Amino acid sequence: MMTRLPLLIALLTGCESLEDRARYLTGPDAIVWKSDSKFTVSGQDDMKGSINFSEGVLTVYLSGFPPGTQATLGSQTAAVRDIGAAQVETEMTAFFGSVSTQDWLRGMVEGASLQLQAPGKEVFSIPLPAQQALLLDQHLATVVEAPLLYVGEQATAVSPPATIFWHYGATNELLGVQAATLGGIDAIAIVKEVEVGTRTCPGYEAGDGSTRDLTLKLTDHVVTVYDRRTGSSLAEQSFPPIDQCPGSTFSFSGQAFETQTVLPDAEIRTWLEGLVAS
Repeated sequence: MMTRLPLLIALLTGCESLEDRARYLTGPDAIVWKSDSKFTVSGQDDMKGSINFSEGVLTVYLSGFPPGTQATLGSQTAAVRDIGAAQVETEMTAFFGSVSTQDWLRGMVEGASLQLQAPGKEVFSIPLPAQQALLLDQHLATVVEAPLLYVGEQATAVSPPATIFWHYGATNELLGVQAATLGGIDAIAIVKEVEVGTRTCPGYEAGDGSTRDLTLKLTDHVVTVYDRRTGSSLAEQSFPPIDQCPGSTFSFSGQAFETQTVLPDAEIRTWLEGLVAS
């Protein structure tokens, strides 16, 4: 008898099952946003949702929802389990086309929506708040792995490109048309460093006051320009080392007394400018 007591109490007090909660999922107006990353269902504080956005992947978590509810995000669909929980995620990089180029460290990504369909109910869509993407230059650099095709675009190469994005050191440049958004960038220049030899530069003062030789690594800088929409290579050029010992250098305790030839940024920029549409 004791083991049935909780069930009996639940029946006498009219405790609501998770399945019964399907009646609250009537449409987008039933969703109440508490912040840009958390929401509840109107009048049902234990029917919760939360959003996490990291490294281009958007994840939605649900708890307290009726089992069997279908949650769709992008091309991915997950069903709420018997415990009332579900997790669904999708790549958000397709929405990066509208992100501003004003700040290469961060930008707001918008356009995603979550679809919900409780058992026996109509499907409805919930627009999701804009999310902050970080390190946009690193996002563009992934063109070496796969094309960066944004919503509404065709996988068609643009040659010659109107705009080339070039990242080097701590600098980001747009060559050609100054695109306002990432979607306005046609091509991306990637620099690869290849050590081709070394040179000994004598007569440098170390941190302890002694005179030492400096090892200069002779470095080729190979620049490849990729079409953003197809990932294909539009052009490639190797820039040989500037074989010249530096006028001064620094030595740090515990580190090798060496450096590498500098990036020929002026020469690379001139070459890239010659590739953009006139």
